[in-house]
Amino acid sequence: MKSKLKNIARKELSVRIEHLHNMGYSNDYVLTTDRKVSCLQDRSSYCYDQVTMQLIDHVYDDAVQQFCHIHTVSTNDGQKGIILSYSEAAKPRQRYCGVKRTAIDAFWEAY
Repeated sequence: MKSKLKNIARKELSVRIEHLHNMGYSNDYVLTTDRKVSCLQDRSSYCYDQVTMQLIDHVYDDAVQQFCHIHTVSTNDGQKGIILSYSEAAKPRQRYCGVKRTAIDAFWEAY
């Protein structure tokens, strides 16, 4: 039963990502150590003032026992994609309560 629940949570995350990709958010982005947003497909890099990020959703990922935060990214040159960030839950059974800071929180607080 527990394995089935993990598969549902992973499927939910996959479906949400696929839906965003179908809406044109086709690139995948990561935060770099020099506080930039970098595209995994073409390795382009953007400063914080060249991107707009919006938190779309978050789901509890039982496989890694962390919350996955799904953000859309729009760049000043028209590129669109997604960025995922994870944060540990203070109390994993409480799905949307007690979330610790994410890497994205720290990224934006620096500016």
